[in-house]
Amino acid sequence: MNKVFLILAILLLTQHKMNAQNISIEQAKPYLEAFQKQFTIPESYHFHSVQKIEADHAPAFFFRYQKDENKGMNGEHFSFIISERDKQVLGFTNMDKRYANLNMPSKSETERIAKAFLKKLDGSLSVDLENLWIDRHDEQIFVDSDKRVTIAGMKYKCYRQSTDDYAWVIVGFDGTIVTFERNIKWNMDEQRRITEKWLHDNWLIDHSSISMGKSALVLIETQNEWMHTEGKLNKALVTDKGMMSKSIANIEKALTYARKNNMEVIHVGLRFEKGYPELANGKSGLRKAIPTAGTFPINEFGSQFYDTVKPIEGEFIVTGRVGASGFTGSNLDAYLRNNKIENIYLAGYATHVCVESTLRDGHERSYNTYVISDATSAFNQTQQDYFLSDIVHHFGEHLSTQEFINE
Repeated sequence: MNKVFLILAILLLTQHKMNAQNISIEQAKPYLEAFQKQFTIPESYHFHSVQKIEADHAPAFFFRYQKDENKGMNGEHFSFIISERDKQVLGFTNMDKRYANLNMPSKSETERIAKAFLKKLDGSLSVDLENLWIDRHDEQIFVDSDKRVTIAGMKYKCYRQSTDDYAWVIVGFDGTIVTFERNIKWNMDEQRRITEKWLHDNWLIDHSSISMGKSALVLIETQNEWMHTEGKLNKALVTDKGMMSKSIANIEKALTYARKNNMEVIHVGLRFEKGYPELANGKSGLRKAIPTAGTFPINEFGSQFYDTVKPIEGEFIVTGRVGASGFTGSNLDAYLRNNKIENIYLAGYATHVCVESTLRDGHERSYNTYVISDATSAFNQTQQDYFLSDIVHHFGEHLSTQEFINE
């Protein structure tokens, strides 16, 4: 009977499309609170995302917390899964570099700690589970962009005959729990796991359709110079005020959507030191025009982010930029690569100048580039139309704000 169940489970799993639906923290708040009644999320970690998933075809919620440094896939993270039906904690993992300490507890100490943990969590587990083995378990993360670190612990693996599934506890060097998973289904004939590996970044990467952190909304020069009616560029260059107003409203919509769905948001501003030394007395082009117009002076009104779309905590603000492209001289490329972001959605100003330059540059750097067409504005409609009809298709694609929201 168990073999029949396993075969059916395998068939269902291979046919089932494993989707993860991003939801807001407010929608999942009852499940976060249920988890926090039993466990403490480490203070050094900040909320990154929550997704509605399926664990063995049962609805559940998958939370991920990250540090300000070493974040992204295969970086440091604290993640957990909790079932929707009964708020049962199905597992958690703490991939923290402090567990690189390889001084492992003994097998007897591991057993004592694991049993005490299971008894406190769910008394039935400590009674029903049969310990199979205790041994060291290693996983790897990356820190400082490309430094590989081994996270180690002693794994206490158990089998539960009544439900024909497995559970385990991994105990770190200091006696704290690195990882816990329960209700894990296993294919004995093929010696492989059936239950999805939501807590494991390598599995998420292999299943890229459910992988997080792949896309980012990149806001270019969403600053007062362009967006405020008193901005120098708004007053001097933008002749189609209707297009500008529409673009502001759509940037607000796109930003609201990105934040609600935990998409990365990146702010690419422009600001210069007094006297514009970065532009070195340019004789032509923007290197001449910007100092002449006196735009984007650091710490002044024009260079400040527009109030309705200014950055909030956790959103990345690009620094070092000195050119038309958001990549020129900045840390944008490093941030995108280190966080495994492949798709960039561009919005902001001006369409035919800095948005276009960033689009071209992003394409040349092998990113999938998209322009949210009605969340940008040129000086006039003719410039906007020419860019969308004759330029974009060489370097990426364009879509409307509504299409972006429906992606």
